This record gives sequence, C-alpha cells and structure tokens, in this order.
Amino acid sequence: MRQKIKSMSYYHFNADDLIWGETRAIVTLGAKRLLVENISTNQANRLRHAFTTGRLEEKSVEPYLFKQLLDFGVIKQAADVKTPRGLSINGIRLRSAYVTPIARVMSNGTTPAALMFMSLAALSAVGSNFAHVWPVDKLTLWFIKASMTEALTAGIIFVLTGAIHELGHAAASYRITGMVGGIRLTTYRGLPSLATDVSSVALAPPHGKAIIALSGAVFQVFISSILLCIANDSIRAGASASILSAAFTIIPLPNTDGYWFIKDGLQINIRPRLIFEFNKTRYTDILYGYFLLISTIYLILFVLSNVVAIIFSIAAHPSLSFSAIGSFMLAIYLAFVSITIGWRNGALFFS
Repeated sequence: MRQKIKSMSYYHFNADDLIWGETRAIVTLGAKRLLVENISTNQANRLRHAFTTGRLEEKSVEPYLFKQLLDFGVIKQAADVKTPRGLSINGIRLRSAYVTPIARVMSNGTTPAALMFMSLAALSAVGSNFAHVWPVDKLTLWFIKASMTEALTAGIIFVLTGAIHELGHAAASYRITGMVGGIRLTTYRGLPSLATDVSSVALAPPHGKAIIALSGAVFQVFISSILLCIANDSIRAGASASILSAAFTIIPLPNTDGYWFIKDGLQINIRPRLIFEFNKTRYTDILYGYFLLISTIYLILFVLSNVVAIIFSIAAHPSLSFSAIGSFMLAIYLAFVSITIGWRNGALFFS
C-alpha cells in the first residue's frame, strides 16, 4: 500500500549506520537492512549529508530512493519522531565510516595465504608456550586473587584482542565485498561482546562467507599467541582468556562464527531438533539438535562449577576487600549467565 506524504521540505533521517561500496549502500536500522543498488556519486553524497545532519530534503534524492527510505522507516516527519528513552548497550557503536579505513589497511591480511600463515604461526607459538595457556579454572582463581592493577591489565588485553577479532571480520568483509559496517557492543547469552556488522556478506560467494566467518578468530589467536610469549602474568592471563574466547567463537553454537561458517560458508541450513519428523526434519537438524543439547548442558554445568569455586574461595578467606566483593558479584553474574544460556538455547528447539 502506498504511503501518503504530506507536503514539507525536510524529513528526519534516523539510521543506525550507513555502509558504503562503490555503487551501492546498505542502510541499517536495528535488525533491518536496506540495500540500495546502482547509487550515483551525487546521490551517495546527499545520503551521507542526511546521515550526518539527521535530516533529508525530499527533492535532494531521486523519487525511487526517497520512497525506499520512507518505506524502510529511516525518514519520518517531525510529528512521527519519538525521543528514545534510556541507553541500550546495543546503541554503543563505532560506525562504518571509522571502521572502513582500518579494515582497508588490514584487508591484505585476509587472503587465504595470509590467514593460513597466521594460523600456522599461532599454532606454533601456542604449542611452544602451551604451559602458559591458562585453563578457565586457573584464570578464575587468578582473577580472584589479582590486584586491581593486574586485573585491569588483563582486562585491557582481553578487550583489545577482542577488538582485533572484530576488525579481522571487518577486513575480510571489505576485501571480499568492498563494504563493511560498524562495530557495536552487544551481548551474547548475557555475556558482553563485540559484533561487526557484515551485512554485505550476502553479496559474497560461499568461500568468501567462510573467510569472513573465520578471519576474526585467526587474527585474535595470532595476536594473543604473540602476547603469550611475554613473561608477565597479567598479560598471559589476558592472552589466555583471549585464546579461549576465540576458541569458543568457532564452536557452532547459535550465532557464533562457527555457526555462520556452517550456515553461510558451507551452505547448510541447520535448525536444532531432537525428534525426527518425516519430510520436515533433516538428519543435520537432528545432529545439530543433540550437539546443542549436550553443549548447553555442559556450558551450564561448567559455569555453575566456576560459581561454586568462587564461593568456596570467598568462604575460605572472608573479607570486605575489593577482590572478595568483586568475586561475589562475579558469582551472581555467572549464575545469571547460566540461566540465560539454558533459556535462550532451549527456546531454539521450539522456533
């Protein structure tokens, strides 16, 4: 149905981000994406201006583009604009305009040969320093006993390597599709995480989608393996946590890099199912369903075991120190994460 437009010159332009290619653009608004093909330089400049100023003149763009933007919901009349209340964690983002130059510089490192080199170098470095890759239980106990400075140093290392992970995705997306979106702070099953907008992955061939999915983990492990060689407990703690985080992302749990590698790269559409239904369920759905069930139960037990370890550690050395209070809050938070994992993953069996 066609929308009736009142006569006025300017409209509010409210998009989360604009992703640019040579002759196309992607407009993002929440979880929605609008692909604009064959956009001229003049139209692109006017769209950039609208994004920067927050307003768009109807006559400044072609009628077809104006209608696309109106139907998509990024332009509204003043009476229709609602002031957002509060701040969502998903609203914290580094926009495409800032990510693209960095991705362009890093893009040569996402060729198959470069990724293979980094993978082999990382395996060699981790193998030679494997004793310094701390398991989760050792990391948990170290963080409980660490001073604020030591914990902060390890946290900074972890966050920076996580940012490199996302820039790896961005660089691969830029090299393969010529476009990349922004990086935002989000959550995964209750855990804070970073996510790169690679909406343009739809324009990539299957092998390109596979590279985009895995390049983040390769970059993260490569940098972390170098840091692992530094003889400092705080740096090694951050690097170990980073390597474990990268390993977690390639496990094909819902919406992880491993999941998108299977779905986009290998072109296998998987839905978790436990019971076979004739002409409705594929064997891959059953296999993935039992994998997800076992993984979810393991993750919940694993998280809860760390909660118990933290509580016992606090009970053994009761105090009101920064470490004890922080550990107690961590235990409560991890208990919440275990509930979130079970709830979100369990819901997928009925979707």
